[in-house]
Amino acid sequence: MRAGVIFLVAVGVWFATLHAAGQAGNQDPAVHPMPDASGMPGHVVDLNVLVLDRAKHPVAGLDGATLQIADDGVSRKIESVTGAGGPISLCLVVDDSGSTKSMRQPIGDAAVALVEGLPAGSEVMVVHFADRSYLDVPFTPVATVDQAKVRMMESRGGTAMLDAVVAAGESVVAKAHNKRRALVIISDGGENASTLSLEQAIRRLQGRPGMPMLYALGFPDERESYIEDRHNEERLKQLTKMGGGGVTLVAKNAKEMASMSDEISAMIDSEVVISFTSPDTENPGRFHKLDVRRPQGAKGEEIYAMPGFFAVKPGP
Repeated sequence: MRAGVIFLVAVGVWFATLHAAGQAGNQDPAVHPMPDASGMPGHVVDLNVLVLDRAKHPVAGLDGATLQIADDGVSRKIESVTGAGGPISLCLVVDDSGSTKSMRQPIGDAAVALVEGLPAGSEVMVVHFADRSYLDVPFTPVATVDQAKVRMMESRGGTAMLDAVVAAGESVVAKAHNKRRALVIISDGGENASTLSLEQAIRRLQGRPGMPMLYALGFPDERESYIEDRHNEERLKQLTKMGGGGVTLVAKNAKEMASMSDEISAMIDSEVVISFTSPDTENPGRFHKLDVRRPQGAKGEEIYAMPGFFAVKPGP
């Protein structure tokens, strides 16, 4: 039996019990109350941003002079930028359901490659899921991660992917030590056991600033029809785009999984974090629509970032 901590998920209530030494009581560094330029209460929001050129390669040199941020249509000053290439907090959410049995080796290889591609000083968290989710590696310095636990798979049971991703994302917000954050889903995108719908999961992921950039490395389920595979792929794309502003790559075979894990590693390494103050003087819980721009960007560039967040109650 797996010894990892179980993520328990119930309708409307999330229990993510993490027993990593030294993690208790860690404050979310991504949102901190402070006055905005007008002196009114606001929150500094840390937003992970990725830019890809028309060939889907990461764009370098992103900074406060090349990026702009609008919050509900109002331009905000970028107060600081955490540049690419520094330490990052990475969470892997790995499908361990029965449908992955024939893909154990390439899934494990991809997960390990993502860990090995991290910059020095990064930290890693690993959640495996079937019809339940298991925290097999709490946030751990990348230099000391046990690769056997990263590869740990049983490949049995149903698939509660949406529940696992939301619980993991909430835990990243609460426990990550770095501003730069990424969550990578490795899954065929199947879903048959979550308590949440796709729409509810996206709402939960948008429920707090500080969520990591979401990526998905997908692969086909040999037991499913072409139409069902396409539906699973679309689910992954909607989840990453709306829930975390990120990218979904879908491999056709094990060889493509290896190359795509390298592509995702390059994207993760190229992420930057822009920090800005979002006024929050009234209506906590109201959705803030975000729009990141790069006016001098090349034709065909695409900008990836969380599309918005729900306001939190201002601090005292």
